[in-house]
Amino acid sequence: MSLNKCRFIGVVFMLTIFLITGVAGAQTQRILLVGDSWTALMWDYRSFQTALSDSGLSQFEENGNIVRSGSRAVEWAQQSWLDDITTELTNNPTIDIVHLSMGGNDILAAPSQYDTAMETIFDDIDTVVNHILSIRPDIRCAISGYDYILDAGGLHPQLQRFAEEAVDRTSVNPRFFYINSHGLAHYTLGYPGEFAAGERPKPGGYPDYTPLMGGDPVLPGHSNAFVDDIHY
Repeated sequence: MSLNKCRFIGVVFMLTIFLITGVAGAQTQRILLVGDSWTALMWDYRSFQTALSDSGLSQFEENGNIVRSGSRAVEWAQQSWLDDITTELTNNPTIDIVHLSMGGNDILAAPSQYDTAMETIFDDIDTVVNHILSIRPDIRCAISGYDYILDAGGLHPQLQRFAEEAVDRTSVNPRFFYINSHGLAHYTLGYPGEFAAGERPKPGGYPDYTPLMGGDPVLPGHSNAFVDDIHY
């Protein structure tokens, strides 16, 4: 991955930094990464370290011990995987943020039934969040959205439905936040031959998430930004 692509991942997930407050110290673990290949890539490239350093918060760091590429929410909701989360939180008491990325692979497993499947997917995600809060009620959980993929007609409706459900679920839990990144690549990088960086809207953030789908929802992600069909 090029430096620009690596740093772009950091830009995407700097949206979580508004959650960082309080504790100071030298390389104190504050963020537990839980989920699929999006968290795995962030851990591989230490994207949170880039974002934290750029924000003057280099005294904090993330923990990626249990990220799992290809994982699904339904797997994270099973007891053995919940036990792995318990272990990390128990062994690292300074962690007070859990960054989740899950649901995308569940959607891929049921592409034509995504609307009915979405509630089940988020029931599993809620199981994970409720488990985390049962261990440490004052912790903050944040789930990241995804972004447009290379195939314009591919997952756009599913991703919008994911975003809608994420907003609904997080709105009723004061310890659970949604990080909206749909269209962030368009906004940050532009789309060669169509528009420059900043010429399409940035996806809306907490609390109103307006617009829910940033960038240009008619277009896919651009191949210049990708390392494969799905990942930047």
